[in-house]
Amino acid sequence: MPNIIVYDIFVQDFFADYHKMAYVCNIKFMIMNCLVIDDDEAVGVYMRKLIEDTGFLNLLGYFSNPSAAVGYIMSNIDNIDLVFVDVEMPGLTGIDLISSLGSMAEKIKFVVISSKDKYAIDALENNVAAYILKPVNPVNFLKAVSKVRNLVENASVPETSMVFFIRTIDNRYVKINWNDVFWLEVNRNNISINTFDACFEIQSTLKDISEKLPAGLFFKTHRSFIVNLNHVSVIETDFLTMKTNTKDVHIPLSRNYRPDFLSKVNVLNRGE
Repeated sequence: MPNIIVYDIFVQDFFADYHKMAYVCNIKFMIMNCLVIDDDEAVGVYMRKLIEDTGFLNLLGYFSNPSAAVGYIMSNIDNIDLVFVDVEMPGLTGIDLISSLGSMAEKIKFVVISSKDKYAIDALENNVAAYILKPVNPVNFLKAVSKVRNLVENASVPETSMVFFIRTIDNRYVKINWNDVFWLEVNRNNISINTFDACFEIQSTLKDISEKLPAGLFFKTHRSFIVNLNHVSVIETDFLTMKTNTKDVHIPLSRNYRPDFLSKVNVLNRGE
């Protein structure tokens, strides 16, 4: 079986349709720097064309010699996002190449390309992001690079810490977990952070503090309130109930926010 597919009008049309879809859907792609390592130069030429036609991959270089590629990677580790590497190469296999980089390999996403599927388990054990069988077709190629792009983009978004500290009026720092916060409320020029048995006030705006909240845990129910979805006890037409240690607290639920709020919680309808 040949290692490449003829790069004809059908492949070009495939990428043309792909870019049309991205344009219509207003999809913005981050640019990723990549390398190709394969001792078959025909594969190198074919991969170069695929890479160029994606529009979001920037080819830094092609290597037919895996040992030379290792030296380049080590010298440019912070500038490489993705490496396409063959398995069966003289002198150094693709799997051995990844292993030889040690902890440096964790900074790069690798996509293994091979004419055989028997190396897939070894590849997975070396944290390879994707495995493409030769001949490489554009559909499988795009699936692999899209998976890598999602991994890189998600890794570039810092995780929100689940704990934070509040400085009290007597200059102490109290640690609070976002899971323990019931709701946040605008109080004049301050924000009150309410837990099961305490309330803390900080100088901030609801907009600023909402940017620091863990994704998916909180929801804005009113222009002055944000609630922790896990602590909502009852949902009424225009308010929610939170049960604290001393009383039930009613949080307003604006008509404009209600449909989105109900879509975020798990609602089971009563049978008739």
